[in-house]
Amino acid sequence: MLRTVRDCVYGMAVGDALGVPYEFRPRGSFTCTDMVGRGTHNQPAGTWSDDTSMALALCDSYRELGDINCDDILVKFRNWINEGAYTADGNVFDYGNATRQALDTGCGLTSEYSKGNGSLMRCLPMVFMECSDRDIREVSAITHATDDCCQACVDMIAYAREVLYSGHAGCESEDRAGASGGYVWDTYHAAIWCLEHTDNYRDCVLTAVNLGDDTDTTACVAGGLAGILYGYEGIPTEWLEALRGKDVIEPYLFGGAYGDDLCRFVKRFEDSLDGPTRDFHALAHDMFGLGWHMDFGEAFAGAYPRSGTAEGLREDIDTIDDVGLLGSGVFSRWHYITHWKYDSVPDEDDLEWFRLALGRLRELA
Repeated sequence: MLRTVRDCVYGMAVGDALGVPYEFRPRGSFTCTDMVGRGTHNQPAGTWSDDTSMALALCDSYRELGDINCDDILVKFRNWINEGAYTADGNVFDYGNATRQALDTGCGLTSEYSKGNGSLMRCLPMVFMECSDRDIREVSAITHATDDCCQACVDMIAYAREVLYSGHAGCESEDRAGASGGYVWDTYHAAIWCLEHTDNYRDCVLTAVNLGDDTDTTACVAGGLAGILYGYEGIPTEWLEALRGKDVIEPYLFGGAYGDDLCRFVKRFEDSLDGPTRDFHALAHDMFGLGWHMDFGEAFAGAYPRSGTAEGLREDIDTIDDVGLLGSGVFSRWHYITHWKYDSVPDEDDLEWFRLALGRLRELA
């Protein structure tokens, strides 16, 4: 399944909202099993905090400008903290002192006492943006400019991109969960630990909340990672229904670099059909990069039994709306031609089949 920023942000928001009622409570003093309200911040059930609000501000800037612009992001962060933008109901709560000071002065904090998780908590949408490590550091430094905070954001985006492209969690966490407070590296390791020690969205975020202390942020980051891995469809329906402010979230989501990558790939594939054979044979890395799986066409053929020929595919093409499924079909047909066909060259039916599939991928992108 092709993931988008929507999978990530809803994963963050739901995790954030689950953790809000329990923030600052020590591990072992409570058990979170569902979405509830009140608690630490006396908020209604389903209310997300500064973590998601700042992530939405970051998304909104990229949606409007199409690139990373720290001046614009700063303006949007100030709109949030001063005017209640990007919140579920106009109520701003739970921001840290470092964030307040940095937004007031326009300078990210650099002291040894400013290594909180306030930039890490909002950074995950950058997985879907065209950005460099330098961009990631500069966005962190709007509020949290220590090398630890900036590096944690860089490392988190690298980890999350690997999850996105590989389709599975990494294996870098310890056997036991460590601290889960506000220190940036504690949050980094705790969120990854939760992802790597569970196998579904629900268990991941509940585990994160039940680690205690900075419950909303740990669950927000873990939830964003789990959203990337399991998708929007992996989030429990009852939690999505309880989530407040969905009408606030939706307008700020963007197509993202992943959609742009897909369009560029379609153009490259189409060009290869009329170009040298070596160009056609060099497409594997791009398809792996898009997160597609080569399964010898089993999933796609199972869903669309007539799709083995161009004529059969033409009958179904307008009904296909799963990019990942269609992508696996493209990858599998390409693999058959390049690895099993006697001359490793697509014939006329193959060419027509690919043009139909690629045209539909462009429409879906």
